[in-house]
Amino acid sequence: MIGSKVIISGGFDNGLDGYREDPLAHTELLDLKTGQCIQLPDLPQPKSGVTGGLLGDIPLVIGGDDDGHEVLQIGKDAIIPFASHLNGKSRRLFAATTQKNQSLWVTGGEDDSSNALKSTELIQRDGTIIAGPDLPVAAAFHAIVDQHDDTYMLIGGWTDDGRNSKATYVYNGQSGKWTKGPDLLQGRIRHSAGILHDAITHDQYTVVVGGLYGGIPLSSVEVLKSGSTEWAQGKHIKHSFASVSYTHLTLPTILLV
Repeated sequence: MIGSKVIISGGFDNGLDGYREDPLAHTELLDLKTGQCIQLPDLPQPKSGVTGGLLGDIPLVIGGDDDGHEVLQIGKDAIIPFASHLNGKSRRLFAATTQKNQSLWVTGGEDDSSNALKSTELIQRDGTIIAGPDLPVAAAFHAIVDQHDDTYMLIGGWTDDGRNSKATYVYNGQSGKWTKGPDLLQGRIRHSAGILHDAITHDQYTVVVGGLYGGIPLSSVEVLKSGSTEWAQGKHIKHSFASVSYTHLTLPTILLV
C-alpha cells in the first residue's frame, strides 16, 4: 500500500475447474481514488506463494515458489533484485510478513520439502537481512499482524498445532517472548488478518477474514477487541475468499486483494 495505491503482484491463474494453474508474473498498481489499474513491469519470472510489504516507501516481493530466496524491489519502470537475498537454507513459500519497527518481518512459510518453518528473517532498511526471533510453532499459510506497541499476533495456519489451526500467539518485542492468545472460533489457513480502529471510540480490533478449512473457502469474519480474551463472530463477507492479502487503510476499512 502506497498512499491510496495498492500493488498487486504474482499469484496464479484459476482454471475453469477451480484448480491451481500456472504462476503469474503480472504486476499492476490499483489507484483506490480513481479505480484505475496501471500495468507495471512483469516479475522476472512467474511466482506464486509470495509475500511482501513496504520497507519504508519501497515495495518488496519476497520468496515464492520460483527462487524462494529472492527479494525483488518494485519500481515504476523496472522490477529489480533487492540488495540481499533471504538467508535460509531453503525457499520460503506461503510465508507471512508484517512491519516490525523499521524492518519487514518475514515469518514461517514452507521449505523445499513442503515442511512448515519456525524461522523468521528481518529485512532492514540498509539492505541487510538478518535472522529474526523464531515462531513458537512452525507455520505456513498463516497470518501475522502488528498490534502496535511492539506486540504481534500469529494467527492460524498450517502449523505444529494442526493443519487448520485455531491457535493464536502474541509476541512481545520488549521481552522477546511468545504467549498463547485466544483460539479462533474457526480454524483456517490462507486467511487474511489486519487491524481496524473505531473512529469514534478509538478501540482497536484484530480482524480475521476468509481462508480455507479442509479445502473449502470460508466467508466468515472474526473480530477480537483489544483487551478481550474471546473472538466474536463478525458479519460474513459476500463471497468466500482464500489466499488473499490484507491492506491497511487510514479509514475504518480493510481491503482484500
